[in-house]
Amino acid sequence: MCQREGNPPRIHDLVQLLNVCILYDTHMVALAEMVQVLNPYGILVRYPGLSTTQADSKEALNAARRIRKRLRAALGYSA
Repeated sequence: MCQREGNPPRIHDLVQLLNVCILYDTHMVALAEMVQVLNPYGILVRYPGLSTTQADSKEALNAARRIRKRLRAALGYSA
């Protein structure tokens, strides 16, 4: 993984953010499926009237943990 100058866009859309990351590290494409799982939680379910099931929440938490583990490994941090 290499460092680049510049700042990521200030958005909540994880798919768009991942697409920017892939420009710098094509190995990050492996995160796409997990990011798809998490993306709705960035905006939609934070507002009243929108909710998720317990199973969906567990799936999202698992995806977040897997993404974190992969990113920490890519950055040279212990899992």
